[in-house]
Amino acid sequence: MVNSVAHRGQLEGGFVCGLSQTLIEDLCVEDGTVTTASLGDYKIASGADVPPLDVRTLPPHPTTGDLPLSVGELVNVGVAPAVANAVADATCAWVRALPITPERVLAALQATQGDTKGDRPPIVTSRCR
Repeated sequence: MVNSVAHRGQLEGGFVCGLSQTLIEDLCVEDGTVTTASLGDYKIASGADVPPLDVRTLPPHPTTGDLPLSVGELVNVGVAPAVANAVADATCAWVRALPITPERVLAALQATQGDTKGDRPPIVTSRCR
């Protein structure tokens, strides 16, 4: 690793971007027009929204000595599926649209109450309307 501070910053920043996309960010479009016209309307995660992070790096591979190389944007890819799976595991209801909000979780719960087979996860659409 060339720069451990930059490495940690890439990991934390990527995770926070993924968390923000998963739980907060919502671009609203009505009749083909973006209605989230400013950062006053389009929320992103701030320091107050982020839990304490515990970043750990892997040691070199025990037999080859190779170091893990990729950081950055790769971190944000797994956040949404992890949160969606955690919500589904806790509630038995799938939310299949981002951001995952309390309103969408409630809608997914209500949609699953009529599903006796349990094999049809609801698709909960945008909350912009």
